Amino acid sequence: MLKAKNLLCVFALAVVVLSGCGSSKEALLVSDIDNAVEAVAEVLGKTPEFYEINATPTLVNLFAADGKGNAINFVFEEGKLAQETSVAPAQGESFSAAEMTFNSKV
Repeated sequence: MLKAKNLLCVFALAVVVLSGCGSSKEALLVSDIDNAVEAVAEVLGKTPEFYEINATPTLVNLFAADGKGNAINFVFEEGKLAQETSVAPAQGESFSAAEMTFNSKV
């Protein structure tokens, strides 16, 4: 009985989460990623390494490696970087953005 109750809770939670996603077809700001990477490079004074870069319909999140095992979170919104950043321990390998290319039509 406990397994069934747990499965029901997981299913209910999944329904709530998925219903919150909606079916919005807003375009992701993939076209802003190159400008966002350039802005981070300007702040850091070098070609950055990243742990993650993601685009939403309103902004681009960039998690730059600080060379000490941390990720610095930059937010690029409305054509500029936000003033505040956060730093958190990171796991995994970082990658260079020097040779990234994007196809915004995908």
